[in-house]
Amino acid sequence: MGAQAARGTQNPLGTKASRPMHAGTHVRFVGKELGYPCRLLRCQATRFGSGDGVQDKEQCNRSRRQLLVETGTAAAALRSEPSEAREKGVLDTKTRTTREAETGIQALRDPSAQSGCATSTVDRQRLGLEGLLPPQVSSTGVEVARCMKALRLETSPLARYRILICLQREDLSTFVQTITEHADEVLPIIYTPTVGEACLNFSTLYPRPLGLYISHFEKGRIRDILRHWPHKVDTVVVTDGERVLGFGDLGAHGMGIVCGKALVYTAATGVLPNSILPLTLDVGTNNRQLLEDPFYLGERNKRISKTSYDSFVEEVVEGLRAEFGKKVLIHLEDFSPTNAFSILQKYREKCLMFDDDVQCTAVVVVAALLGAFRLTKRNFERDLTSIVFFGAGQANLGTASMIVDTLMDLGVSEQDALSRIWMLDSRGLIYAGRDGITLQKRRFQRPFLPKELNSDSDLQEVIQYVHPCALVGAASIPGSFTPSVIRTMSKLASRPIIFSLSNPTSRTECTAEEAYAYSSGRAIFASGSPFDPVDLDSKHFCPSQANNALVFPGLAQGLRLANASSVDNRVLRAAARALSSLLGEEDMLLGRVLPPSLRESAQAVAKAVADAV
Repeated sequence: MGAQAARGTQNPLGTKASRPMHAGTHVRFVGKELGYPCRLLRCQATRFGSGDGVQDKEQCNRSRRQLLVETGTAAAALRSEPSEAREKGVLDTKTRTTREAETGIQALRDPSAQSGCATSTVDRQRLGLEGLLPPQVSSTGVEVARCMKALRLETSPLARYRILICLQREDLSTFVQTITEHADEVLPIIYTPTVGEACLNFSTLYPRPLGLYISHFEKGRIRDILRHWPHKVDTVVVTDGERVLGFGDLGAHGMGIVCGKALVYTAATGVLPNSILPLTLDVGTNNRQLLEDPFYLGERNKRISKTSYDSFVEEVVEGLRAEFGKKVLIHLEDFSPTNAFSILQKYREKCLMFDDDVQCTAVVVVAALLGAFRLTKRNFERDLTSIVFFGAGQANLGTASMIVDTLMDLGVSEQDALSRIWMLDSRGLIYAGRDGITLQKRRFQRPFLPKELNSDSDLQEVIQYVHPCALVGAASIPGSFTPSVIRTMSKLASRPIIFSLSNPTSRTECTAEEAYAYSSGRAIFASGSPFDPVDLDSKHFCPSQANNALVFPGLAQGLRLANASSVDNRVLRAAARALSSLLGEEDMLLGRVLPPSLRESAQAVAKAVADAV
């Protein structure tokens, strides 16, 4: 029976209502009406019944790429084949423990057991919800509209965030439909910049998003802790909270960022939130303010030693693969550069893992650069003569590496490609012989300090010497792209490329308005957090958001579609090209260098990744 018929009401908004989530199957698709045989789409579904989908195995084993093309969607099932853990009986199709059907107030408290006011009369009777819900039976379309009206009436971003978290914890089907149908509108609420405010206020945030915490004191029993998560898991978004956005060490309060990333997966691809585990590793914090805060939620000790840390992370990775299957995708988020690179180096060939800051940021920035050169009708490999990176954390290091690899793909020698990179960290220009150069920075060090510069030369002095065509900031130093820096870039390049990537908005190197105003409208601008359109001298600019949210949902889907076992750099470059290819002429007329649609970006990236694996 269709969803509308089951609820005994028509949808006054004309919005396609979804089947109640307890009714068997929730089909995921991106921006398409359901015009494909339901049986073939069954391998695109998350099942909540007692069956294991064996009867559909033959259909589900069809080529993932073929299914992608035929359905026109990147939202194919991430579980079309049972994981090793499921085959061994570790995972149940709804939860990992069999339980009796919930009724009454218990059912009302289970967001996947009912659909709030859209719960049908039949289901209200079956679940014992009569009297516990308002008597009027609504539809999912009306409930989505109700939520969007509440969001639009609210003026506080954090209050909007709370509304969506409340909905997630009360009515999962309406929540999923809301953030998928209105993905671009809700993205700034569930993700940057609002998620930064949520992290800073996490100790007093009610309600808090749900995730799993593992303390370093629980070493030796990590798998026992993982078993407390009641849902089957395809993807784990994990942080240790040491470098959260531009705020630095937030310890256990980094849970806010991994929960935000998990919701972006749902908004971009429609994957069910329960299949993604937000995981915070509490290894202490060196943030003295948090340690002295009586409301801090984490362990009250400084960060553990590197040896203890590595041993702890090893047990976590092994536990995740043992509990959720060897093909579980591990998404690393907001680790320190040292730990991010060491974890990637150790595990990237052993399991399905990527680091969002190192790899996905690189993809989106390279895509934005390709878009900028398309906008100006210039040749990327010839005209990208030099680029200055302000900040030498994992984002800029990963981006510089991908630029070099992309240029080499286009026939440029490695030596020539590396000669175009100029990078500054907290001590200034990185050059051979200088103190404080890590192994990851060493690849991009200049062979010597130019005589026109000195060890104390600042960003503007470096720009004046280098004459770069592009400036990329990811140092989380607000206002570091001063009016003088922007004017200097504009004198040296006819269309200066200025990317201010630090998140959230309060940490950005410059605003869109500043970039356009101080360059007399000639800057090609993109930023990590969203900025409103800018009108200047009869010109209308719509700045692009160069955020990895355009990348990681599609990357994960594509890896699943291709049944990948690791993440290859070649695949990442394919994702960058695919993302850039979505940029249209109308977008470029508005000054955009990236496509504006989250869901279309995810679909294009997923297809490119699946084809490249």
